[in-house]
Amino acid sequence: APAEEGVSLGEVLRVLGEEAEPRGRLQPLALLEGALEAASAAIPPLQVERPAGGLGRTLRLRVGARERAWELATLTGLPALEALLREVRGFIAASLPPGERPAHLGALLADGLLRALDPHSALLSAAAYGDFQSQATGQVGGLGMRLVRQEGHLAVEAVLPDSPAEQAGVQAGDRILQIGEQTALHLPVQEALGLIRGRVGTRVGLLILRPP
Repeated sequence: APAEEGVSLGEVLRVLGEEAEPRGRLQPLALLEGALEAASAAIPPLQVERPAGGLGRTLRLRVGARERAWELATLTGLPALEALLREVRGFIAASLPPGERPAHLGALLADGLLRALDPHSALLSAAAYGDFQSQATGQVGGLGMRLVRQEGHLAVEAVLPDSPAEQAGVQAGDRILQIGEQTALHLPVQEALGLIRGRVGTRVGLLILRPP
């Protein structure tokens, strides 16, 4: 992946090969499905053709007027999956206008395929991992809300009673457009949580859209 994305798909897949493949947990097609699901949820213009029963023998992607197809018969291992995902990432990036290209497309795809592995696997950036470690030692406070990706938006799934989020008037269903000075348009949930959490007593600004 490009250096600015901060993640290498090859590195993630190599770790999976070392840790999960010997135990027979890896199914390349299922990992591809997870990566595409994450990408299509975060990038509304991206359309993934899904025949009944799954991807089938051909993967077909559309972004606006652009379309590309890949044969999946040779998708039998992690090297083939890595090569395919690199081509998919390149197609998506080249098909979107510069202002709509996710800054972390490689991380988005990697996070999706990890989540397809099992419910407990996810990709954490260095910042999100550091925040997670701090939270484990009691140094970090949150706003008391659960976030999900919903129809391409970063949305509030639930607000905890008596939490800072509830006191600020945040409601379930609210869409988060901006965290501090950073747009939340294409942010994975873990990245967003890393930006929201901080030392107890610090403040964070959220730009929220409340659907009618």
